[in-house]
Amino acid sequence: MPGGTAVGQAPPPSVTPASGQAGAEMYIPLPQGAVHRLGRGWTTVVACSPEGDTLAIGTSLGIELRKTRDLELRGFLPNQASVVLALALTRDGRLLAGGVR
Repeated sequence: MPGGTAVGQAPPPSVTPASGQAGAEMYIPLPQGAVHRLGRGWTTVVACSPEGDTLAIGTSLGIELRKTRDLELRGFLPNQASVVLALALTRDGRLLAGGVR
């Protein structure tokens, strides 16, 4: 069907700018069956806080901090240097260290 979508086929994904912080990527709809997308850029490393309430996700663009319960974004630390390759949290969960390349 020229200029349209054939019956039984999904329309092509639309790409619209993501709102929010610097380093935000373009929004692309989740694949069928996917529940959530983690990480801005390429996800390279993941660490969990000692209490289990926070995920730190290292990516090619920085570090995301998310609640483990519902994956709500708590914060984003943009990386100006390069890809985040290592993450470590102190035992009390108050400090986060990230190693970049």
